[in-house]
Amino acid sequence: MCSIWQTNDSDRLLGRRLFVCKLRDLGLGVAALGGLAGTPAVQAQDAARVMTRLIQAGNSQGGAVDPRLKDIEKELRRLFRFSSYKLIAQKNVSLSQGSTQTLKLNPQFVLVLNLKSQSASQSTMSVQLQWNRRAIINTTARLNKGANLILGGPPDGAGGAWMLALKTY
Repeated sequence: MCSIWQTNDSDRLLGRRLFVCKLRDLGLGVAALGGLAGTPAVQAQDAARVMTRLIQAGNSQGGAVDPRLKDIEKELRRLFRFSSYKLIAQKNVSLSQGSTQTLKLNPQFVLVLNLKSQSASQSTMSVQLQWNRRAIINTTARLNKGANLILGGPPDGAGGAWMLALKTY
C-alpha cells in the first residue's frame, strides 16, 4: 500500500511530496539480510530492533542498484520511477519502550525514533526525519515485525530523491 503525503503548505507550494509505502516481507530469511545472523530468536516484548537505511534514488544510466538493497529492490522499482538506488547509510538500533534514539545518518540527515509500544508482532513508533535541521517527516508508524516501511523524501538536487527504509526484526 502506498500513499502520497504533502506535509504542509510550503511543501504543497514547492511541489514536494512524501511517498509512504508499507512493504510486506519479501520472503527472505533472516540469514539473507546482512548483519542479522546470530539475532536472538526471542526478544523482550518491550524492545524493538530497527534497521534504518538512507537511500539516494536517481536516474543514472545503467540503472545500478546497490547490492545491499537487493531485499527491497523489486519494491523500490515497482513503487518509484527511478533507475538507480544507492545505500548511503545503514544503522541498526535497539529501542526500549518509551526510549528515543537520535541517529545521524549523514551530514544532512538526522533520524529520531521513539518506541511508543511493542508487541510480539508489531511496533508503534514516532519517526522524525530531519534534513538540514528541518523536520521533513514527522509521523507515527506501525510496523509489523519483518515488514518494511519506505519513506520517499525530498529531491536530492540532481534529479533524484532521498528515501528512508525502516524494518523491525
